[in-house]
Order: sequence, then C-alpha cells, then structure tokens
Amino acid sequence: MNKFFHEYDLVEQIRTILLRDWDPVGIGDNPNLKDEYDSYLPELVRILRISPVSEDAVLAYLQKIEVDRMGLPEDPERIAISAKNLVKLVM
Repeated sequence: MNKFFHEYDLVEQIRTILLRDWDPVGIGDNPNLKDEYDSYLPELVRILRISPVSEDAVLAYLQKIEVDRMGLPEDPERIAISAKNLVKLVM
C-alpha cells in the first residue's frame, strides 16, 4: 500500500477516536467541528510511530492536552480508554 494512503488512514482513524472516545469538550457529534482536535494529530502520529509504542506515552500526551492546554479537569477513565484504542491502531 502507498505510504501516503497508509498515513492518511491512520490520521483519519486517530481523528475518529479523538472525537468518539476522548472528546473532552463534547463536540464529537457536530460534523462541522470534526477538525477540532487536528492540531494534536501530528504529535499523536509521532508517538504512535515510536517502537515499541507506549500506551503510557499516549495517555500522558492526552492528559497534558486536557489539563494543561485546555484547563479542564482530568478524566482518567476516558483518557485511558482513548489511549488504549489509539495504541490498538498500530498493534
């Protein structure tokens, strides 16, 4: 498979998980805001490409965004589920 298409598919799958599972601001159902978390995609792709992939690294990144950048209270269960599902993409 062409590397471009593989990367595009990975980015789309990450976007889906962020909107469906993580979604700390609750916009996942709004199709006009599907790019809300796109600024986090490059770093997530980078983290998921590190071998061996670390669920803890993904979890820490999502936690940092949620708490430090967004100023929201942490939701450990939602973050853990999201990190697990993101790691499954590359396993």
